[in-house]
Amino acid sequence: MTSTAVRAAARGAKLRVSLNTGQVVEVPFDDFPRLRDATAAQRGAVRITRGGLAFRWEEIDEDLSLEGLLRDYPVETPAAQSSPTPTSRTGTKGVRGRTAVYHSNYRKKRSLAKKAAAKARDKKVGKDKNR
Repeated sequence: MTSTAVRAAARGAKLRVSLNTGQVVEVPFDDFPRLRDATAAQRGAVRITRGGLAFRWEEIDEDLSLEGLLRDYPVETPAAQSSPTPTSRTGTKGVRGRTAVYHSNYRKKRSLAKKAAAKARDKKVGKDKNR
């Protein structure tokens, strides 16, 4: 699957690009003289061009390619999207087995805790009868 940009925004001193894969690339404006010297409004006027493969700042006549950004800057995967998490007792597709095991183990622990509490209560009641 070819990565393409779905969103680009100026965030402080960086360009933040969100990709169709859910990944993110952050690029410092300081690495590009025209963008470094531009105003915040000019930096914010970025357009995604060439079907998500390039970026254009019309007012300052600057173009960047996604290919170059991916080659030169690290790509981040947001933690929230890295793995599915179960949302109910039955879990989600692909996680159902682990969720069922978790609930089974929980029931066992709870049952053992109840038995231990009952045993302790019985010992205490037995001591009270002997007094």
